[in-house]
Amino acid sequence: MPLFGEVGQDIAQSWQAGTRDMAVEATSATMRVIATALFSGDPRLTTPEAMDHITAAMEGVGEARIQALLGMPLIPVTRKGGGAGQGSSSCVRRWARSCASGSVATRRTISSRQ
Repeated sequence: MPLFGEVGQDIAQSWQAGTRDMAVEATSATMRVIATALFSGDPRLTTPEAMDHITAAMEGVGEARIQALLGMPLIPVTRKGGGAGQGSSSCVRRWARSCASGSVATRRTISSRQ
C-alpha cells in the first residue's frame, strides 16, 4: 500500500494547473507501481514509448470487448482492432518481450557480478 501512496503523491506533485488526461495519468501511475513492485523500478516500463504501447493494447482489446458484450462476431473494425499499426497485439507482444528480456539480462549481469 505505501507504494501506491508514494506513486500517487509523486504524480500529483508534478501536475501543473490545468486540464489532465486521467486515462494517461492512470496508465502512468499503474506502470510505475508495476515497474517498482515487480521489476526493481526498471525505467523501460515507464517511458513514453511504453505508455503508448499499453494504451494501444487497451484500445485494441476494448473494441473486441464491446463486440463480445453485444454478442457480435469478433470482426476487427479499426486499425487497432485489426492488428495494424502500433495497436497490434503482435507489436505489443514484441515490445513487451524485448522489455522483459532486457530486464532479465540486466538482472543476470548484476547477479553474476555479486
